[in-house]
Formats: sequence, C-alpha cells, structure tokens
Amino acid sequence: MPVSYAQVSDTDVEAVGPAEYVHIGQVTEFRHGKNLGDIIRKNDNRRLAELWNYGESWRQLRSHDALVFTDNHDTQRTWFNSTLTFFDSNMYKIANAFQLAWPYGHVRIMSSYYWSRHVVDGKDQVCRTKPNSMRLKTYWLKL
Repeated sequence: MPVSYAQVSDTDVEAVGPAEYVHIGQVTEFRHGKNLGDIIRKNDNRRLAELWNYGESWRQLRSHDALVFTDNHDTQRTWFNSTLTFFDSNMYKIANAFQLAWPYGHVRIMSSYYWSRHVVDGKDQVCRTKPNSMRLKTYWLKL
C-alpha cells in the first residue's frame, strides 16, 4: 500500500495549517523538531523531564496523523527556530533516539550532507530562511 504525506509548514505565517491536510494522509509536524530542539538545547531553562506527556498535548497533530522529524531540508538552515542538525552531534543523537523510542507519530530520520558554514553570533550566515508575510522566502547569502 503506498504511503503519502503532505509537507505543510506551521510557522504562524502560513495561510493554512497542517490540520487542514490530515484527510489526505500523514502531515509533516514541524513543531516536533522545534519542540525537541528547545528541550534538548535547554532553551528558556527547559528540561528533559518536561517530555513526560510529549506529543498531542503539546498542541501537535494527533499521533497517527503526524510525520515527525528532528530536521529536514528546510529547517536545517533556518534562523527562527531551535532545529537540531548533524552539526549538533550529541544533541542530535539524543533527539533522534528520543523520537525513535517515544510513541508519537511516524518517524523520519534525515539523511543529510555537509555544507560550509560561516557562524556569526551563533547563527549560520551562509543561508537562512526569513518569514515574509503569508509565506516563506529563502535567501541565499554570498560570503
């Protein structure tokens, strides 16, 4: 049986949300990677113990509707969230181990590639995504 999913960003600037596509099949749950990144990076003094009820109660999609991932081709290069990537080696391993063990969503593990970075004040200046009105535009920056 073929499996399909819809990639729907939930960035609070989109005209539509992921819940509007669940009738088609599973939907990418972008909040999953951001939420795990916030916890594992300890943003705002967050702690792993907060994950005891992780999933739907965190205002994420229902488990059977969610395609979850720590990062994807879009989120790896964003500056507006706490996405973990292979550059964050140990934290990335923790996030992937957690999502594989935790009973929430259908897990997709990213297979990625290396790109050169130019980090200034903790942010990669090579490429980044900026929200713009009702959609996202990607800006590639030249060094």
